[in-house]
Amino acid sequence: MSKAFEYQILGEVCKVINGRAYKQEELLKQGKYRVLRVGNFFSNNSWYYSNLELDEDKYCENGDLLFAWSASFGPKIWKGEKVIYHYHIWKLLPNTNKINKIFLYYYLFQRTNSMIGSTHGSIMLHITKGFMESLPVQIPNLVRQKKIASILSALDDKIELNNRINAELEAMAKLIYEYWFVQFDFPFDFAQGKPDSDGKPYKSSGGKMVWNKELKREIPEGWEVKELGRVLKTYLGGTPSTKIEEYWNGDVPWLNSGEISDFPIISSEKKISKKAIKNSPTSFLEKGSVLLSITRHLRVSILGIDACFNQSVVGIKENEQFKNSYIYFSVLSDIDRLMSLRTGAQQPHINKEIVDCSPFVIPGQEVLTLFYEKVEPIIQRIINMIIRNHTSMDKLKQ
Repeated sequence: MSKAFEYQILGEVCKVINGRAYKQEELLKQGKYRVLRVGNFFSNNSWYYSNLELDEDKYCENGDLLFAWSASFGPKIWKGEKVIYHYHIWKLLPNTNKINKIFLYYYLFQRTNSMIGSTHGSIMLHITKGFMESLPVQIPNLVRQKKIASILSALDDKIELNNRINAELEAMAKLIYEYWFVQFDFPFDFAQGKPDSDGKPYKSSGGKMVWNKELKREIPEGWEVKELGRVLKTYLGGTPSTKIEEYWNGDVPWLNSGEISDFPIISSEKKISKKAIKNSPTSFLEKGSVLLSITRHLRVSILGIDACFNQSVVGIKENEQFKNSYIYFSVLSDIDRLMSLRTGAQQPHINKEIVDCSPFVIPGQEVLTLFYEKVEPIIQRIINMIIRNHTSMDKLKQ
């Protein structure tokens, strides 16, 4: 080991503080403090509240370092007002004479995946407080810690800016889709009788509409509605046997349903071998395909890489007529309906048949061509920016 680094035990350089466990009746719809649970920690924006006045160490303030240790895992620098943090979250108070808080955040972020291998519990996986406090931490001196933290923070700021730009770009593309294919106000040249980028909005300007019994609403004359599975090829994923070692740690990305929340998808936590693809029910799809998670919270994304996926994911392959940009926003606009069709109390889900039978609007080809000209460059710019973010982070980690 380099003399510039030394190992310390986390519990000797940082205090690990438990959050508070709550009874359901203590979680309110309104109150003085928001209660930060693991779901809120990552993506869930549905909050409970509390009016309880607790010991000061049961609150977290803006800038505090936290760590989720049950079901979902990882560190977070809290950005927001004073909240109460739940029992499944630790607050970490570093000894500032020994370890820099931001450096520790990035160190734990890097170590989280390896820590998950030490989880306990058959129903709800968790990391024990004893394990966390005894975790060896490889740290340089404080000057170098601060320098590393500064470099990584600057990169994170750049990535956050790029993510905001991407969100705005996706919102722009979504607005075009909704305006053209939900409100049916695509640009149309009535004199020439065809779509034109400089034309007037079709429906608002009196374009002819006809009743469609599948959608139970009017659609532009000449358009059709068919079942998605009749016009696009769909694939259900699968999981290679975990008992066969040669199936795993290969060079083919393999995705679980949780990873479909990324947009676009440009990496995977696990990889499998080509032999696993041949000898298991998993499916392989090329970059540009659309993926839909069909378990719990249904999400849709576009592959920025070639990848396989598990049985909680349905893949939809683009073709000459229907490109990923149109498929993606079509499925995205249908998520609420699909969510209402889920069954199963423990693991709410839909199946591939429901996806295949979903109504799919087939516009005229000229409208689609105009749409692709406007939206495909936006989608490609998003993918390129995410790839640059990922590449920069990988280089810095190395």
